[in-house]
Amino acid sequence: MAHNLVSIIIPVFNRASFLEATLNSVKAQNYQNWECIVVDDHSTDDSWKILNTYQHEDSRFKVFKRPDARPKGANACRNFGFEQASGMYVNWFDSDDLMKPTFLQSKIDKHAGGNFDLVLSKTIISTLGSNEYVNEHRTKLSSNLLEDFLTRKITWYLPDPMFKKSFLIGHILFDENLLGGQDRDFFQRVLLNNPEMLVINDYLTTYLKHNDSISEKIYNQGNFKITQSRVRSLVSFIKQLESEGRLPPSLKRFYTTELRKMIPMVHKDSKTTKSILKVLLKLGSLNFETLKNWSKVSLGLSTMMITGKGQKLFK
Repeated sequence: MAHNLVSIIIPVFNRASFLEATLNSVKAQNYQNWECIVVDDHSTDDSWKILNTYQHEDSRFKVFKRPDARPKGANACRNFGFEQASGMYVNWFDSDDLMKPTFLQSKIDKHAGGNFDLVLSKTIISTLGSNEYVNEHRTKLSSNLLEDFLTRKITWYLPDPMFKKSFLIGHILFDENLLGGQDRDFFQRVLLNNPEMLVINDYLTTYLKHNDSISEKIYNQGNFKITQSRVRSLVSFIKQLESEGRLPPSLKRFYTTELRKMIPMVHKDSKTTKSILKVLLKLGSLNFETLKNWSKVSLGLSTMMITGKGQKLFK
């Protein structure tokens, strides 16, 4: 493992219109000891041609195709990229975001000054075609970090953390079968391992919101398969929290609300609906509030089965 080498890992799928700006922001780094591992998810535009040009001009760019044996999607590309990484540190990045020139140096300096498993910077959110910029203020630490992250009081974006690679080895990385909410799923499992963390107050990434953003499409579609996948992941995580004794009443209430909201999107799939109801039963205790909530769920399911309406009863 090369000393102080940073492995930047970027999945790519049909990003020809954004890719050069992203890769140029990597080349512009003040810190020069990096490799950029780019895994193409079998793009059908000019992304592969652009990637090969950068690899030819600078050997620090290392370009791969996602192996056919791995499922399609960014998570498989991220995991495969990690398997190729030679760095002492790992920083995932997205193919349509930009890093400031001090992106790597600022985090390396903090890693060198302390024994941290991950050092996080902050992100600016920019909307394409406008002058709108928003600073993400929820990237911070707290005394109740796991719960605050799970309930979205605290959050960060995929490029924000630079990991010590040794911390990640042996842990589950990105869930290659999960279709939505992949970053949060990964980060919440990271937090279960109680990492030593530091947040620096520097906005070093520009996250670009645009109509072709995969995450924007996912959450605008309300896709059944995506919700089904997220239910599977969420149910599994709740069971893990419970087995580790990390599911206080406040989180039970939070997840009760989260799961109820998912029912209207998957109610036609009896298996997924039953898995939600089974967890909801375990999360609740027999009291007036629980009975009232179950009455709403029962009425909502019956109404949706008959009329296709009744979503408001699950809120």
